[in-house]
Amino acid sequence: MTIGGSSLLINPPVGSHIVYPYTDGDRVVDAVTLFAAEGLRKGDAVVLVITDPHCKKVLKNLERQHLDVNSLKKSDRLICADATELLSSFMVDNSPDETLFNNVIGPILDRAQASIAGKRDNSVRAFGEMVSLLLGGNTPAALKLEELWNEIVKARSMCLLCTYCLEGKNIASLPDSLVNAHSHFMA
Repeated sequence: MTIGGSSLLINPPVGSHIVYPYTDGDRVVDAVTLFAAEGLRKGDAVVLVITDPHCKKVLKNLERQHLDVNSLKKSDRLICADATELLSSFMVDNSPDETLFNNVIGPILDRAQASIAGKRDNSVRAFGEMVSLLLGGNTPAALKLEELWNEIVKARSMCLLCTYCLEGKNIASLPDSLVNAHSHFMA
């Protein structure tokens, strides 16, 4: 992650959709921790749509940074949702269904938004791993999911960080359509 990438994770612009392709699972956990911790410190709400192994590591890192994870979760300023479970709840015929997606993701984001209601300078930061789960074998579905996320980001006062696990491939292996679905690309 570059210095510019770090500042993007610390202060992501509202309305941004950031992608971070990675090959090292520890580095992506560090990136997500930075994104979440800085948001929580600033009073933002954070939604993590994340796989269980990454979730455990990120939460442990947040606790190491003296953030009260339990209180943040109780207040809905920190919401963790299982990426695999959520993804399966809106997939129809190997493709994300827009209505189901909105019905699943919308209430989660509503809870996060409600936790910061009345705080003018705060927003929702979301991290999602669902597109990475699709990338391995279903690039068209990953692209459709990115497009659905783009609609959500436009409609709400929020920013989104997503990741792609490259699993031994290089960044050039990512289809241009997926890269271009984002406002920011971190290498």
